Amino acid sequence: MIRLGEMKPKMGQDEWALVIRDLILLGADAVPDLIQALDKADDVYTLRCLAFVARGIGDKRVIPALIRAFPKTCESGSSDCAFIAKDPELLAFMQKHDTRKGDGGTHYDFGRAITEVRLTLQKMTGVKHGEDELNFAHLGGSARQQYLQRSQFHRCADRWAKWWEGHWKELISDERYSRVDLPALAVVPATSAGEFPHGPKAKITGWVSGGYLQSVHNPKAKQVFLDLDSGREAALPERLRSAVGQPERIDDIAAWAAAEGLDLMCTEYLIPGDEKPHYVLRGLGLATWRFAGDRREELKTDLLRKDPLEGGTRVDGLLVRFNTQLGRYDPADTSTYLFHTREGGCGALFVGVEVHDNSMQNGFFPSPINIDLNPVGFQKGRRLAYTLISNAD
Repeated sequence: MIRLGEMKPKMGQDEWALVIRDLILLGADAVPDLIQALDKADDVYTLRCLAFVARGIGDKRVIPALIRAFPKTCESGSSDCAFIAKDPELLAFMQKHDTRKGDGGTHYDFGRAITEVRLTLQKMTGVKHGEDELNFAHLGGSARQQYLQRSQFHRCADRWAKWWEGHWKELISDERYSRVDLPALAVVPATSAGEFPHGPKAKITGWVSGGYLQSVHNPKAKQVFLDLDSGREAALPERLRSAVGQPERIDDIAAWAAAEGLDLMCTEYLIPGDEKPHYVLRGLGLATWRFAGDRREELKTDLLRKDPLEGGTRVDGLLVRFNTQLGRYDPADTSTYLFHTREGGCGALFVGVEVHDNSMQNGFFPSPINIDLNPVGFQKGRRLAYTLISNAD
């Protein structure tokens, strides 16, 4: 297992893939060392490799170690990738054990740590415990925000641990691997929602752009809610779904969202006299200040000024401009919002356009270039982009 770190500069080359192959071919004899390596791993590169190896071996005794490793897959930024093997036999071997559903083609997949670990757990057990909601979660922002991000991963691992300890006999017979013993997560104290970060130490993480949320009224929607502190996306639990034709159960949803740390949801708004509903975002326990238009570029300089940023309009509930003359909301509005989450996180949100045309295909490059203003997407809903803002240490 030690050779994996030495192979990092050669990641994607045949020499590196041969190490992965040789570890997999060790089979069950490698499991004790594999478990030890997963517990010791403190970098996402090693976790990616070890999860690939675990999936290739397929020995379910490694499941508790994969669960313990899951919280460590919370990282600042990376991407799934694909590699080419010059040796056709090696390519076929790597394709056989990668995360794709089929073999063949010119590449094999090598995912981020979260991709490799979550898909390995799913393949070995046939169940899920909310880990897919964290696929686009990321590590960044203040120390408190990073704690909130890590806590989402830890909560997911805890669900897995409880499930495993109630079902391990269905998958293995060796009681030595019956417990997970998930390490505790060190708590970072909450911060008060004081003055918004500004001045020379203000730090803006990279914008997460091209996202969207789907309507809470869509029974098939999987991306209805968003936790701005962590990037977790969630669907509406079936128990909170309203009867057909009825408004959402906002009080019940708000209480559930507070317990889950979710900050945004997509709902529908009907202009009086219209038949077609519009997709709009609603803040949940979120303090927001609206700045008209796309202010993302200006924020980079405005927040570095000595004086706090002023001029925003406090907005509660629907994140869309209210036209006082017409007495209704304007769903076509695209604006920038500064926000405080209920957990004390700070950031900026750009509410983009509605998407009613879901005919976008993979490989399509949108026009205009600003994807958050593109009304064509993969799913119907509301486009958005966001970033975390903190004071650098």
